[in-house]
Amino acid sequence: MGPEDFKRLEERVSKLETFIVKLGQKVLDLQGSQRPEVSPVAPATAMLTPIENRMRPSSLWGLILLYFFIYLAYGYFGLISAGTSFLLMAGTTTFGAFFSLKRDSLNSAVLVSVVGFLTPYFFGLRATSEFGYFVYTLILNTWVLYASFLKDWRPVITVGLVGTISHFSSWHFLFYASSKLNIALYVLTIFYLIYLVAYLANRFVVHKKNNRGDLLLLILSSTWFIAELYYLL
Repeated sequence: MGPEDFKRLEERVSKLETFIVKLGQKVLDLQGSQRPEVSPVAPATAMLTPIENRMRPSSLWGLILLYFFIYLAYGYFGLISAGTSFLLMAGTTTFGAFFSLKRDSLNSAVLVSVVGFLTPYFFGLRATSEFGYFVYTLILNTWVLYASFLKDWRPVITVGLVGTISHFSSWHFLFYASSKLNIALYVLTIFYLIYLVAYLANRFVVHKKNNRGDLLLLILSSTWFIAELYYLL
């Protein structure tokens, strides 16, 4: 994608952001007139007004609005199914990760990382979909590892580690059984190695000076790994 193509993409995203704000306001106004006793119009309009006023070519506000209206369409209006909403939010996260790298936007990268790891909790964890659950977590961690090589984005790595610990620990607490020991060990080891590689990448590949935060992340990931091994074995 050349500079001109990317500029046109930015213009289209900016127009999409403005369209989403105006469409959302109209939908909320219509819903409020039909159900005034449970209307979210007042708080939602109060939130949308400063967002519309602060619109910029940056994808940050557009991403926030996309996430908000996708979940609103699923959770409040019931216009789309949980599966469709999940795919739309995952697609928004993918686009946001790409856009944050192109625009060198740490705020957007942190946003898509946080929402990416929270997305499974929005729709409930399912024991029957644990393979997809771990694959989804692995994809998010691939993004974290990729960002650690390209950018000095320690907040993204922090969000990734906390999100990964939360994902695995939630599965362990809710769905783990002794028959799943092998998959638990494989997944746990892969996740730990990802953050070990991220630490080593910053230290020896990118040649960035490590600080206390990096050491704390290494200690946290190692402590979590050893603790999970202890409980599993």
